[in-house]
Amino acid sequence: MLAADPEAVDPDPDAGEGYYRHVLRAYAVDVPRFAGRTVGSFEAEQKAAGRRLYITRLRRAGEILEHDPDTRIELGDTRSQLRARSA
Repeated sequence: MLAADPEAVDPDPDAGEGYYRHVLRAYAVDVPRFAGRTVGSFEAEQKAAGRRLYITRLRRAGEILEHDPDTRIELGDTRSQLRARSA
């Protein structure tokens, strides 16, 4: 039996050594209650619920959007969000 290559990259994005304080994930917007809301209102709702979560990027029809708090989220968008892990 051969030992594992210590330089090999693990294909599992969640695999790694140590603790990561922040987590970046991408989610498809496929729930109608998110559609039509602004980035700012979504983030404010998360903050009010005690979660530190920020939308870092929106993709619509294959294009990355420049966004601000007034940008509307649409069904079919993909949002990347950064959140702090719970302690």
